[in-house]
Amino acid sequence: MQKYSQNPEWVRLLNATRNKMIVEDSTMQTSQSSWFWGAKDTQKAKLVRAERKRLRQQGLLNKAQIDRRILELYPTIQGNGYYEGFNTMGKLLTMLRDNNGVLEYRLPDDVVILGNKIK
Repeated sequence: MQKYSQNPEWVRLLNATRNKMIVEDSTMQTSQSSWFWGAKDTQKAKLVRAERKRLRQQGLLNKAQIDRRILELYPTIQGNGYYEGFNTMGKLLTMLRDNNGVLEYRLPDDVVILGNKIK
């Protein structure tokens, strides 16, 4: 919420998405939490993996160069547009946008992280 009040450009960009669903595209992320915070176009992920493998097999680029090339190609790789995942970040951003920067939430009383009860 701090970003909402401190960064007018970010608010403008967020508000430009009015009447649209926000999806946190985590297709390129491999962590387990990426399925919770975002959503993945699984077909696009397969195509990206295949392109990465092809570039590796050519043997002309190192890992950093392959990563840069994949990032350049990413917008042009067409998946099926069907995203799988919880998309929690997208939902939170949508709620923040639709409530003009106010995000009302209440943590359950029994939240424990690393053995510490969260208040």
